[in-house]
Amino acid sequence: MAEAVAEALTDHGAVLAETAVDRAREIAPVIEAAHEAIDVGRELTPEVLAAMHGAELWRMALPKSLGGAELAPPILAQMTEIVAKADASAGWCLGQGTGCAMSA
Repeated sequence: MAEAVAEALTDHGAVLAETAVDRAREIAPVIEAAHEAIDVGRELTPEVLAAMHGAELWRMALPKSLGGAELAPPILAQMTEIVAKADASAGWCLGQGTGCAMSA
């Protein structure tokens, strides 16, 4: 049973890795549209957080054994750059979150 779960998580991680950049591009308009609200509120909006969680961007640096993508740093940087171009604060938050996940 545990092996089946680990295999399913690894497979999910592979899918995430293959689609990381596309997922970031897909939600970039949502992030960009919230730029002013993020700046004024000094926090990511619930819509931006929902989009980032829905695209599973926070899982990109986690090990595949935990259902993450275990992205190589160059791809992780490319994905984060797309988000940061939409909103610098969102890019910073993503970078901090994935950096902590990678180091953990």
